[in-house]
Parts: sequence; structure tokens; C-alpha cells
Amino acid sequence: VSRADGGGSVSTAVPTAEDDKVVRLTPDRRVLYAAQTPQVFETKLYSDSLAQLPGDAVITDDAEVGERAGVAPYIVEGGNTNIKLTYSEDLMMAELLLRVRMSEE
Repeated sequence: VSRADGGGSVSTAVPTAEDDKVVRLTPDRRVLYAAQTPQVFETKLYSDSLAQLPGDAVITDDAEVGERAGVAPYIVEGGNTNIKLTYSEDLMMAELLLRVRMSEE
């Protein structure tokens, strides 16, 4: 599904399931998502959005670049096995997931 064609921006995400264990507000979790990669933008939209940011802007991911420019990324639901490889433990988990996937084929 190519949603970036219509709105210019797509972000993969999964619904959130955890927090910092301190209750401040009980949000409706049906509308909360944890962003994942890939995040997709039309090239010109992304470069134009970057150009609008102040030089001292602190951005946590690509979707935020679009958000700050007024572009709401469309969410394509991802999955919990779409993991980010940051730590050595993440690589071990990816190898395990790959072995399980290969054994199911």
C-alpha cells in the first residue's frame, strides 16, 4: 500500500503496550502507537520540511520532521517482530526471530 503518494508521509508503528510505570493520565490506548522504521517521505516534502526547522531543533525521528511542517504521517501498522537493532541483545533476538521464521516455512 503506497500511502506516501497521497499524503507524502508514511510511518510504521505498533500500538503502545508499556509506559514508565507512573500513572499521570490514563490515555485511550486505541489511539497511541509506538513509531517504528521504515518511515517514508516524498523526497521534496522531506527536504522542504527539513528546511523549515530552526537550526537548534531537536528531532527524535523522521516522522517528527513532517509533523513540525504540518504533515501528519499516515500510520501503516507494523508488528512486534519489526525490531530495531541497537544493542547486542537486539541482534540475538533478531537471529532467534529469523530462525523461528525459517523453521515455519
